[in-house]
Parts: sequence; structure tokens; C-alpha cells
Amino acid sequence: MPNIPRTCGLRYRFLDLRRERTHANIMLRSNVIASIRRRMIEQGFAEFQTPILTASSPEGARDFLVPSRLHPGEFYALPQSPQQFKQLLMVAGFDRYFQIAPCFRDEAGRADRSPGEHYQLDVEMSFVTQEDVFAALGPVLHGVFEEFGAGRPVTALPFPQIAYADAMQRYGSDKPDLRNPIVMSDVTATFRGSAFQGVRQSDRRRPRGPSVGDPGTDGRKPRLLRSDEFLGSVRGAAGTCVHFLPRRRGRRPDREKPRRGTDRRSARQVGAE
Repeated sequence: MPNIPRTCGLRYRFLDLRRERTHANIMLRSNVIASIRRRMIEQGFAEFQTPILTASSPEGARDFLVPSRLHPGEFYALPQSPQQFKQLLMVAGFDRYFQIAPCFRDEAGRADRSPGEHYQLDVEMSFVTQEDVFAALGPVLHGVFEEFGAGRPVTALPFPQIAYADAMQRYGSDKPDLRNPIVMSDVTATFRGSAFQGVRQSDRRRPRGPSVGDPGTDGRKPRLLRSDEFLGSVRGAAGTCVHFLPRRRGRRPDREKPRRGTDRRSARQVGAE
């Protein structure tokens, strides 16, 4: 029932969980974890659990702190990842182990991660090469996607490998979605000698000139420019290639508010295009 507010669904969660889709998702998660656990054990891995209440360690986000009743003024930290415990186990001689580990991080939610906490498959192997890791985990991932893919095609083993430089050059990301057929290409040779000043200057300054949608030599990802950024780039930068997408329904680009110091008339004109 899409018209019911989300707050109402959370208040009566015991009824909300009876919905067919929610129930199916919960069962899918349980079955996927059971499949991963079975396949990892078949690969010769042992499953370990690490403590939840631990000391704070430098990670990529803020810690969740739990006050200690027995030690007033001191706190436990929930682990962002069991990194220190994994290192202890590896040094102690447990050379192949895995853990479906809860990770607690005080950070904003992401598209593929819920805010506050998430679970991840942690794997540790001793005295192995990169190819050994691929050989061990490839069948696990392939089997899980094949089992729960509902008949969708799964890439055959071995999975294709793309060098980091090639991925950034062709897709602008080190984790490209290969279902998207669009591939970026270098157009330096095509525009060499062009009247476009930005391309000529960039060609002289860099060992490889800019390409359509290319993130550049500094590794920045391509993105849509705000109108004021576009104006600033064409006024003094080496050059920018911009692809204007069709206007989204319900948006009024002509009402976009430019940042302070931007020519309001020019910004409206660029946004309208």
C-alpha cells in the first residue's frame, strides 16, 4: 500500500514485515548467507567470529562509542571492520578463514550500504598471490549469483580482469558497470590542430590530451557541471567538453541559483540550454 507513510509502517513493523516482498527479501538474505558460508567451507576456509566491543582504531569513519559501566569515563568502540583481529589471527597461524562481519560506521548512507551498520564478507589467506585469491573466490561468487540470479546470465569463469589505468581511461571508474555499453575514447589525435583553444593547450601541457568524458590525469571522475562551473571553465581553464542531457521532467533549469560571484544572466542562459 504505497499511500501509507513510512513512519506508520515502522510503528507497526510487526505487520509491515508480513508483506510478501519484505518477507521474500529477508528469506533471500538468509539463503544467500547460507550459500556463501557453505561454498567458503568447501573451499577450505574456516569461519571465525571476532569481538564486537573493542577499542577504537583509525578507520575511514567515526566510531560508535558504548560507555563502560564497570569503568566510568571510558568507552568501548563498535568495530568499523575487524581489521586488527584479522591480523592477529593471521599471525597466529590461521591461514584461511572468513567471517560475515558486522561493521559499524557513523557515516551517511550510500546506494549500496545502509547507514550506521552493514555486513561484509571478510576473507584472509596467507602466503598466496593475487591469482590464488581470484581462484578461490571466483567459484564462490559465480555460484551465488548463478543460484540466486533468477535465470539471469552470469559471466563465465574466469571473470574478466581490467587494469586500473584501462578502467579509468575507458569508463572513468575503477568499478565500471559493464552492462553499460558506453566506452570513452581519446580524441586528442582527432582534434589536434583544431581551432578549439582548450584542446590545443591541453595537448601541449599533458602527455595525453583530454578525451570525451575523460576524468583527466588527476583521476577525477566525470560529472555534470553546474552552470557557474561551466562558465568558470570556459573563461580561464584549459578546456572543457560538456554534454547537455535532456531536461528532466519537473525541473526548471532557468531558475537555478548561481553561486556567489557568478553572472546571473549567463548562468540562466546556460541552464536553459
